[in-house]
Amino acid sequence: MAIRVAATSASAALSATLIANAVDIDDPAVLRLPASELSPDSELGSRPVTVDVGPLSPLQVERALEAGTAVARDMAARGIIVQALLSLQGHTRMAGAPQPVAA
Repeated sequence: MAIRVAATSASAALSATLIANAVDIDDPAVLRLPASELSPDSELGSRPVTVDVGPLSPLQVERALEAGTAVARDMAARGIIVQALLSLQGHTRMAGAPQPVAA
């Protein structure tokens, strides 16, 4: 799961997809299907999307989260997103700079 903050809803949706896709590990516990099988009119076409994740080892979770965090950090550094929270099987990572909350 990736939660993101971006300037527009379109850039937020795209960045969320790219970050979530980067939180990845090649393992039989990760079930993927073509996006078009889940939603025939999906803009992702036949691109595989994750539909279920079985139990992963702590090392696998760490590697997957680090891969996604690297993408989120890059997007934040380039001003595409402000911040992202990534979560996988109870473990979380934050990327980007926290923004002050207006009173």
